[in-house]
Amino acid sequence: MTRTIRDATVDDGAAIASVHIASSDDAYAPLAGSWPAADHDAHTVLWVESLRKRDGHTLVLVAEIDGAVVGFVEGGPARRKDPGAEVEIYVMHVHPDHRGRAIGADLWDAACHVLRGPELASVYVDTLAELRCCSFYARRGGLRMEIRPRDFCGAPRTHVTYMWPKRTRSTERAHGLHRAPHDET
Repeated sequence: MTRTIRDATVDDGAAIASVHIASSDDAYAPLAGSWPAADHDAHTVLWVESLRKRDGHTLVLVAEIDGAVVGFVEGGPARRKDPGAEVEIYVMHVHPDHRGRAIGADLWDAACHVLRGPELASVYVDTLAELRCCSFYARRGGLRMEIRPRDFCGAPRTHVTYMWPKRTRSTERAHGLHRAPHDET
């Protein structure tokens, strides 16, 4: 089994859309009051256009197993100023059939390595507190900077922002101890 993390290309649009839909249906649909059926063709067009229009500041990486895309991450400059971070992870998904195999960790580490750079720029991610990804972010040292109620597709949920300040690592802690920042990969 060959596992690869690489830059996404326009040709990955349909595969990214498939992973995004499967992962969202699995994780988000149970939290929603009303969850619409996804239009794969429309989702593919959105991803292809997004990949085509990248300006060099946005990063999209895919995780492949034996040449098949099973996960992706997108990040770039912070879209919000209020968390006080320089960069943001916009979205990260792993196909439900491939969760629990450290694919998300590999995507996260690779994206943070590129986006945060050697100076470890500050980074944040917005999510829902009810999602299992929150334990993933907490294990990587994410600080809960914002917690507030929000409506999620007709259901009351909790918005949470995790942040990693400048020069703090964002990889998993070993036995509760942080490695030195230069060890981040």
